[in-house]
Amino acid sequence: MTTDNELDRMIRSWIVAEAVPKAPADLARAVDDATRGRRRTPGWMALLGELWRGRPARAAVAVAAALLIVVGGLTLGPRLLPGRGPSASPSAGPPAGFVEVFFELLPAAGKAPDQAGVASTIAVITARARAAGLVDVSVVASGPAEIEVTVRETDTDAITALAETGLVQFIPLPVATYGSASTNNGGPTGVTQNEPLPNDPSLVPLFDGSSITSAVAAIDQNGQPVVDFELSSDAASKFGTYTTNNVGNFFAIVVDGTVISAPSINSAIPGGHGEITVGTGTDAQTEVNHLVTVLKYGALPFPISEIRTQTGGPLSPAPTAR
Repeated sequence: MTTDNELDRMIRSWIVAEAVPKAPADLARAVDDATRGRRRTPGWMALLGELWRGRPARAAVAVAAALLIVVGGLTLGPRLLPGRGPSASPSAGPPAGFVEVFFELLPAAGKAPDQAGVASTIAVITARARAAGLVDVSVVASGPAEIEVTVRETDTDAITALAETGLVQFIPLPVATYGSASTNNGGPTGVTQNEPLPNDPSLVPLFDGSSITSAVAAIDQNGQPVVDFELSSDAASKFGTYTTNNVGNFFAIVVDGTVISAPSINSAIPGGHGEITVGTGTDAQTEVNHLVTVLKYGALPFPISEIRTQTGGPLSPAPTAR
């Protein structure tokens, strides 16, 4: 016989973790499984059994909550994907209209991904999704060094931005190799915006995005979108000293090895405040908003690589490797 504590756990697990079956066929399987003693999903038979065992009030509460979820779309706690809760099996496949993308965490700086790295990766990607205004996004661990990101099919294009490492670096460009504003009107030699930074061992970051304490989208004096940022006291001191001694020289702002901006230093910047210009094209505002998100929530602790995808729906193809 089901005890009070067991029933409490059952109701709580069913309502919060298992959410709602994805389709009538799944509901039929749930009832069949409950009848056969294989309660993979909601214990409908167990709940009904409580009505016969003298606990109609408890069972009525559970049934009422179920009806609210099924009929009214009520969600308790974080918003869950239809038919999927935090404990849903990754192998179950996404609901219709959704896409699952699986990523593998890769070693970085000689360190293998660990449990803390997986948890941090999930937290950063979730924060980025929220900042981007995406809804119905699920980010869960699907293996020791693997995560599963589920989004609506209409939001598939956002996956690339969510999954980038997001390592922002401020890198001085030596005059001997890259020139200065007085000799190079077109910018530093061999450095092009939106292209990879040259593979040059002399390019050493002055600091990275972890030293930025604040980043907001703004408009500069020319009406162009920019990122206004504030540095930590240590980075502000380094930046102030560097800019004081290198007026007229170039430095590069790089995200994941790609040059976002390579401005020249017009004057000393002693206060730790600066701005990043990403360009003047039609996508400039989008790029600024994305860079602000990356700076706010930080880089992923390990780079990730897409390994396979799966599309939801009754006619879904089998998972495809990438």
